[in-house]
Amino acid sequence: MINEIRKLIDVRQEHKAVGNLGEIEFFDSEKKNYPMIYVRSNDDEKILVIINPFNRKFDIEPALEVKEMTQIYSYEDKELIVEGKLLHIPEMFAAFYKIK
Repeated sequence: MINEIRKLIDVRQEHKAVGNLGEIEFFDSEKKNYPMIYVRSNDDEKILVIINPFNRKFDIEPALEVKEMTQIYSYEDKELIVEGKLLHIPEMFAAFYKIK
């Protein structure tokens, strides 16, 4: 657990959009609270955050335009699968992506 906290601290220090001054925009996950999908942004960058605390997979198509995304953090190195606009979100998943 301490290693994950250290990784998150590093991400927050490296990407100021994730900090407390970044703007936040939530994307509705089919009228449910989870998986939680939102973008943190500032003048320099946008960070897509995806959190799925459940022990089941989700297939979600958020109303979000992304041309390019680079993973900057993933809990337990799990991988998000993207097919067009459809996100295949693994169970027990958390990840941050720098997007354009």
